[in-house]
Amino acid sequence: MEDFYQEVTQQLRLQNEWVRQGSTNVSIQSRESQQEQLAPTTYYFVMNFSEENQEVEVATSGIDLLTGKTTNQKLLLAPYGVQIIKVTAPVQ
Repeated sequence: MEDFYQEVTQQLRLQNEWVRQGSTNVSIQSRESQQEQLAPTTYYFVMNFSEENQEVEVATSGIDLLTGKTTNQKLLLAPYGVQIIKVTAPVQ
């Protein structure tokens, strides 16, 4: 079944570029903020829908808004855990 979903995801171009290695048990949704005076910011809502710990690897670190801590590129989610990660693009 996982092969089926991977194929559908690729065909429909649903792949999230921020996610390097995901899990079928983890949903990652994103929202972007592009206020004129601020650098572009993306908020990632990372949700574990399983009874087991899950690990996902992402492209960049950010700030977990629920804990205030800086994340690394490997996110560990507790069973049914949620993280909201804020990633701000560098100002050019």
